[in-house]
Amino acid sequence: MKIIFDSKTKSIVQFEKGDEPIALLTALAEERDFSFFFSMIGGCTEVELAYYDIDTKAYASKTHSARNIEVITITGNVAWVEGKAWVHAHGVFGNDNHECFGGHINRLTISATGETSIDWIPKRLEKRVDTVSGLKLFCEL
Repeated sequence: MKIIFDSKTKSIVQFEKGDEPIALLTALAEERDFSFFFSMIGGCTEVELAYYDIDTKAYASKTHSARNIEVITITGNVAWVEGKAWVHAHGVFGNDNHECFGGHINRLTISATGETSIDWIPKRLEKRVDTVSGLKLFCEL
């Protein structure tokens, strides 16, 4: 991971081959002790995606792997859950047949690059489990 540009409100990060952005974004949030929203484009060799079933309140996941999977777009945020930084990201990906697939990102490994824009929030945003949906949602501070 290379930080290309950095300020109090914005960072531009370039993830490199083999990087796992979800883990690195978590570590970056913990290091700075702030929340942020982010977006990314690039390519990956593997992505584990999940789909949330609102009725069963459970995730079903599937791993996609190839020499290169196009990262069409990823958007997400980092908030604090039970005192730890937690990345919530969704993405749309494409294969060499120009077919798209997407969902909640559990894990991602970069193939060549992951160009990422971060918008910092100068505090920790908190999330708690919502008893109705079963999801971790922002809560008032």
